[in-house]
Amino acid sequence: MEAPAKTSRSNRRARYWINPNFQGRYLRMILLLELFVMGVTALLSFSLAFLLFNENFLAGREWNSILGSFVAFVVIIGLVLGYLGVRVSHRICGPIFRVKQALDALARDQALDRLKLREGDEFADLAEILNEIIEGRSPRDRGSPPSGPPPSTPSGS
Repeated sequence: MEAPAKTSRSNRRARYWINPNFQGRYLRMILLLELFVMGVTALLSFSLAFLLFNENFLAGREWNSILGSFVAFVVIIGLVLGYLGVRVSHRICGPIFRVKQALDALARDQALDRLKLREGDEFADLAEILNEIIEGRSPRDRGSPPSGPPPSTPSGS
């Protein structure tokens, strides 16, 4: 199996939204999950604080301070999860995009080189299977000149 390419300046992703539909759904799912978990955490935290510190807790300055801190925490976590979601989706969408291009080239009988994935990309096993298919094609199909003499045709004498 060919080792994934090392990341260099020329090997960095040129586009952040490789498959906007998939990546948008993936990111929305992560952020909605974050909001749900934070909402449950807030409900439990404020319920516990209310029980422990009595009814005056919600009327004082502590409420504004805690609420402001909680909102800032949710926003920071949302930004971090959003960034990580895009990074993880790149590891999925990039290889799928390359495999899709290779399959399209195979279907159109176009010249095709081996797939090279970046280090850490998903679906390396799928790319390797596709590379075996690409290598199984004749050199003419791969776009390279045939090696060795052309096959001889039997004479009819």
